[in-house]
Amino acid sequence: PLSDLQLTISPIFYYTYVDAWGPVKSYVPGYERETRSGHKTHELYMVTFGCAATAMINCQMMEGGKDTGNVLEVFNRFFHEICVPKICLPDQDGALMKALIEGEVDLVDLAGVLSRERGITFQTCVSQGHSAHGRIERRIKMIQECLDRSGLKGQRMHSLGWQTLAKTLEHDVNSIPLGFLHHQTD
Repeated sequence: PLSDLQLTISPIFYYTYVDAWGPVKSYVPGYERETRSGHKTHELYMVTFGCAATAMINCQMMEGGKDTGNVLEVFNRFFHEICVPKICLPDQDGALMKALIEGEVDLVDLAGVLSRERGITFQTCVSQGHSAHGRIERRIKMIQECLDRSGLKGQRMHSLGWQTLAKTLEHDVNSIPLGFLHHQTD
């Protein structure tokens, strides 16, 4: 069933689903030999943002685990790359929730007036909920299937390589015709 957010006329990413998945292994440039044995693993998470109205996604790689500071860095990159959404719709992940509660957003309007908001407006979604958060879960599943089929998930990549791959996958998902994607996944 369609949610009210999908039927609202709004700018892109006005209502934004967000979820993180991982970890995937990353290798530090110049230290591949030391990280080969697995004693020094560098884990990354892919944070996927999805527009409720258009089904477009934005992917950002998060270093250092699900820590509030790392989540805020990911949100900061998303805000500068796309926009600051009116409402974020995360599942009940602790780091995402804490970042949304404690985060501050500084906005400058067209007249140059700065305003500061504490906390980002959000509504939690039940994980795997088909009418709410299941939509971003299906996009994440599509990304994971692409990585599995391509064999890239097992490749030795650095953080920047993972970010480049995430942006490539984002572009590919966003280039799929809207009707085709809804027909295949819903």
